[in-house]
Amino acid sequence: MLEPLARYGRDEPVTLAVIHSISDKTRTWYFHTGGIYLTERSRKPYFKWKEIMQPLLDDSSLASQPDSPIPLQQVEPILVAGSALRTALSDDIGTKRLTRV
Repeated sequence: MLEPLARYGRDEPVTLAVIHSISDKTRTWYFHTGGIYLTERSRKPYFKWKEIMQPLLDDSSLASQPDSPIPLQQVEPILVAGSALRTALSDDIGTKRLTRV
């Protein structure tokens, strides 16, 4: 669900329409599928990420052009928070392990 917010190699620019779509999909996921499984460690980054997205979702100037690319400086906090969320989720299930060199 977060793939459109990948830092590198995105297929398309981040637009308000993209953020709305991701917000809707993750809300549905939270209430119908996975939210019940979030640990306290993952719940905090999830809600922080949602909190950071909300001002863009409420921005009337962006709403007038939902398919226009959003400037990187506005998208960057969402990318950072999304990365923190993915890290917390992967830490919960142990998919990213530190290896010593």
